[in-house]
Amino acid sequence: MASIQNFLDKISAARFGKEVRSSIVNAIDAVNKESETSVKKVNQAEANVNKAVVDATNATNAANTAASSAITAANNANEAAQAIFDEK
Repeated sequence: MASIQNFLDKISAARFGKEVRSSIVNAIDAVNKESETSVKKVNQAEANVNKAVVDATNATNAANTAASSAITAANNANEAAQAIFDEK
């Protein structure tokens, strides 16, 4: 993170116009770079969250499909058992 106090001290200590301008430009540039870095990190975090949501949705869908298959298999087994019972 940019040390703002260091830049403020340089601005305060500057005595000539060129020094003042240079100190202000350097401070603004440092804050801008920090801001750009933060935006990139936020964008990456958002992408990671979006991927996690997609992965969780896919896992949920797979679990639902497996549960549905298990229910179908149980129903088929019950029908087969009932058919055997009815034959007796």
